[in-house]
Amino acid sequence: MKVCFAMAAGLAVLQILSAVWSFFRRSKRFRRVPWYLAGGYLAVALITWLKGQKDGRKAEAVEHSAYDTPADSTGKWLGLASWAVLAVCVLGGVYLSQNGPEQVTAVDRGEAGAESQSYTWLVEDENGETVAVEVQVAAREYTADELAEIFEKARTDIEAVLFADGETAECVRHNLTFPRQVADGLVTLTWTTGDIRLISYEGIVHADKADEEGSLTWVRAEMVCGGNSADTMWYVCVYPPEETEEEAWTAGLRSSLEEAERNSRTEGQFILPTEYLGKELTFETNKETVPAEAFLLMALAAGVLVYRSQERQEEERKKAIRYQMEADFPEILMKETVLLGAGLTVYGAWERIVQGYLKNRKDRGIRHAYEEMARTLTRIENGVPEGEAYLEYGRRTGLHSYRKMGSLLEQSVRTGSKGLAKQLEEETREAMDGQRTAARRRGEEAGTKLMAPMFLMLFVVVLLAVVPAMQEMKL
Repeated sequence: MKVCFAMAAGLAVLQILSAVWSFFRRSKRFRRVPWYLAGGYLAVALITWLKGQKDGRKAEAVEHSAYDTPADSTGKWLGLASWAVLAVCVLGGVYLSQNGPEQVTAVDRGEAGAESQSYTWLVEDENGETVAVEVQVAAREYTADELAEIFEKARTDIEAVLFADGETAECVRHNLTFPRQVADGLVTLTWTTGDIRLISYEGIVHADKADEEGSLTWVRAEMVCGGNSADTMWYVCVYPPEETEEEAWTAGLRSSLEEAERNSRTEGQFILPTEYLGKELTFETNKETVPAEAFLLMALAAGVLVYRSQERQEEERKKAIRYQMEADFPEILMKETVLLGAGLTVYGAWERIVQGYLKNRKDRGIRHAYEEMARTLTRIENGVPEGEAYLEYGRRTGLHSYRKMGSLLEQSVRTGSKGLAKQLEEETREAMDGQRTAARRRGEEAGTKLMAPMFLMLFVVVLLAVVPAMQEMKL
């Protein structure tokens, strides 16, 4: 701190002398220099003069070289730098004067009950060297009167929360409240009881274990404040819990039944009484019944299962129809190709196929592809354009192959049937290949479904082999 102030003072004196010198200087060139930069220019002039003396040059030449262009010379920056150093020295001295070491003659202790504080002081020894000394300064201790006042307040705070509402030490039936800190946190408590069967260390009262006339015990709190301790004790009498009117009636009925049972032990049956205290009695066995909520959940589960079962059946039905229509598609194309080759028109061939199906439907059963063909024929007879009816047929089936056939037939109606037979033959070959692929895929799916029963049978076989072996090992 002293060094900073000394450097600042020296720089300040230098700046002042430089400014005065520049003001009284007769040289016009030097008077062009701002007063606050005079120190820097003076330093440059001095350095240049010294170099000139060394080299044998005159002072005028020195002056001319140093101050011809003061705005661009080194002196300007030296002047600014000196002011910056001056400012830093002043600020550093101020900071060190406020935050640096200061002489102390005494330290304040913490409030009573607070933790001790550590202090480190710098002291000069007999040789003039500075050494560090660390000392723990404890907090202020309470006086005897202050301790008595605090412990009295702690006892008052304990009694305010110790017993349940409406209870006193002479009659305790409910749990006690054992606080851990009182007197605004100045006193810490540790609790003990005379009989933990009646009152636990947490203040839980076991009133059912007390005598009818009451069981006497005590609770004690050890109060600790700033290293000082004191005990306070309460004698309490624990009584059994109070019975409600219903509980008293049930206890009386139980006693009456026990007495009747003892008096009838020589008889073959224990006859239950029909009334008690003027009230008619009806006894029932206490069977374990399933809650009504369980039946509600079962009903909801049954509804969900039935709904899912119906959905699954509908999916299986649609899947079976799709498989059937895929299987009938090559047959329908083949018949259509043969009839067109025999010279029939598209409509004539369609009509002949539908008539043949209706004739043999009783023997073959319902075939959905043919049923849709019959429906299409009816629509054509009712005035629907032939080409539109073929397109609708393909859309109703929902299969790509049938939609393509409907498009070919609709195109032949518009542009003529030339080349239709050849296109149908190609479609027939593709349909046969697709049918073989579908049959192979269904076979693979069936094989996959059989894996679960096979694994189950394997598990049963393993059990049949392992269980007897394990029994033999135990023997």
